[in-house]
Amino acid sequence: MSQEIFNRKTALEQMGDDEELLVEMVEVFLEDLPECLQEIEAALAAGDAEALGRAAHTLKGSVGNFSAHAAYETTFELETLAKQGTEGADQVYTKLGAQIELLKKALGELQ
Repeated sequence: MSQEIFNRKTALEQMGDDEELLVEMVEVFLEDLPECLQEIEAALAAGDAEALGRAAHTLKGSVGNFSAHAAYETTFELETLAKQGTEGADQVYTKLGAQIELLKKALGELQ
């Protein structure tokens, strides 16, 4: 069963049915995303579980704005994993990377 990448209807409802606001949020998300991903990658490279947890939490909130359930759940998994360290986090981040690429493409179509 194919799962939607993000729920446009729910995301729009969260923005008060304001189409312009949704487009603005997409622009901000896509602009801030590279820095957020760099923070996660740096934390993984340094083995810094605390920084990983913070960066994952930030990204989780951002993808949550778009009701992007798969990316949200994987980011939550990464955030939760960071509470115990960074072991296994690379694999979760790889899965998240694929989901983020799909989300970027889907959101880019709204612009």
